[in-house]
Amino acid sequence: MNNTLLKRDSWADILKAIAIVSVVIGHTLYTGNVFKAVYLFHLPLFFFVAGYLFNFSRYEGNSELLIARSAKRLLVPCVVMSLIMYDFYFWFSAGILSVLYGSGVPVSLRLGGLIFTISPILLMMWFLYCLFVMRLLLWGFLTVTKRLRTAVWINLALALVVARAGIMMGEKFPLPWSFDLACVGLFFAYAGYCVRSFRVRQSSLSVKHAVLGLIGAVLIYLDWQHGQLYLNDREYRAPFIALLGALSCIGLIGCLTEMWVRKALRESKLYRWLTTGFVYIGANSLVVMFVHIMLWEGRNGWWLVLLRLAVSLAAAELLARNAMLSEIFGAKTWKQIKQECAGSKID
Repeated sequence: MNNTLLKRDSWADILKAIAIVSVVIGHTLYTGNVFKAVYLFHLPLFFFVAGYLFNFSRYEGNSELLIARSAKRLLVPCVVMSLIMYDFYFWFSAGILSVLYGSGVPVSLRLGGLIFTISPILLMMWFLYCLFVMRLLLWGFLTVTKRLRTAVWINLALALVVARAGIMMGEKFPLPWSFDLACVGLFFAYAGYCVRSFRVRQSSLSVKHAVLGLIGAVLIYLDWQHGQLYLNDREYRAPFIALLGALSCIGLIGCLTEMWVRKALRESKLYRWLTTGFVYIGANSLVVMFVHIMLWEGRNGWWLVLLRLAVSLAAAELLARNAMLSEIFGAKTWKQIKQECAGSKID
């Protein structure tokens, strides 16, 4: 029987939408259970989707292509936004250090008897630097593990060790381009890559899945009670529980999203419209990431969450109408997304 699917990978786009909406909530509400809940998974979910979409066969043995494409997608938008946001004086004072170091938090460097304080880079550009490094780490990790032919569960355990090492490094000192956080992200990215490689989301349910679901529920509960994973602030508590709890949250969100997509493609127009809306937000997640944090900083409330999303998507509509800016920021119009989400039947 044919499965009706979207031309875009709607599953990945909706996960990106959930991640970016969670980021907006985390930057707006500041306190409460919703704030605590989104910090269980929101940035790890971005790493997971990046791994899911990572096409290792395209870059295998060709690191130059990987660097070029990753720089175009992640670093060029940072350069453009830096030129827009930083004034002339800032570029030729301490601001250049901020852009080059690419940290999301202030960093103090001691050189001899002098102490240099590097300001955090504006907006969420630090995260794009981090994603760039993480993609290179994932490429190296997949290259090595493929040569060694190690089992997936061993590789996942190794990635968990790398993530723990990244946490230890970050607790001592935030590294340039958030290299320590890229090590943490590798764990989630490799899990996402495995989901894509083995098509886990299309497999039928079994006793094994039920057992994994039960373990995941326990880990989420323990993470809620005892874990903490505030990546940019380098605030960690019970790191292994937090890492595994975040992965469990992502697994739950991924399963619910898959159920939603399959139902949306078989049910009413309302389901399809809502699915298209999520895909639209996910496709414009980079624009939302840049724009939302510039608006009404210091205020909070659900009204501001909705307003920040609305203004960010309006900005995406404007950027998408310029060919060059659309290419840089990956912006899409609502009309383009509706066309791309037109159902097409494939086997």
